[in-house]
Amino acid sequence: MTEPKAELTKLLASIFADGIVEVGEHKALMAYREHTVLSEADVHDVFSRFLEAKFTMADGKITGQERLLIANIVWELRLPDTAVPVHVRMMLQD
Repeated sequence: MTEPKAELTKLLASIFADGIVEVGEHKALMAYREHTVLSEADVHDVFSRFLEAKFTMADGKITGQERLLIANIVWELRLPDTAVPVHVRMMLQD
């Protein structure tokens, strides 16, 4: 993973660690996206990998709280449906 991708992954882990995106965290993410050297495709790739790693259903079930967390992350990341991993989209539809 390139340094900018690793930096973005670390930022995402920090922002979404507690499931609450504070104003400062939202601004930091938007600032990163505005000033990154990564292409939009690379940013979406990092976001997709982050979602994939964060939401792998070990038990095959998802709680309402997890569904809300996933929806919040997808919304905050401003991801198009095509950039959201299939299993994550399925979690949101159940």
